[in-house]
Amino acid sequence: MKYKNARTVIPEKLLLEIRQYIPEGLLYIPGTKERKKWGSQSELQLELADRNRRILMDYQKGKTVIELARRYYLSESSIYRIIKDTKAELKMSNLTE
Repeated sequence: MKYKNARTVIPEKLLLEIRQYIPEGLLYIPGTKERKKWGSQSELQLELADRNRRILMDYQKGKTVIELARRYYLSESSIYRIIKDTKAELKMSNLTE
């Protein structure tokens, strides 16, 4: 993203109006393009969802959180979060079917 001097791209009248809200400093103006969802182009979301389901299944089969953390190279708190979130997601998807 390139920075542009507002004086070169915004009419003076509009610039004075904007200064009533922000007297000085940096102002971010987002583009008009709608951003794609994180991971949508690389299918990383699908891979992570699949991994998370495997973690939950392994946990339900008796694997400990410590074992799962070592196997998937994640912290124990991440494993707990994944288990909780994946259970909730599966529960919600079962309710909507």
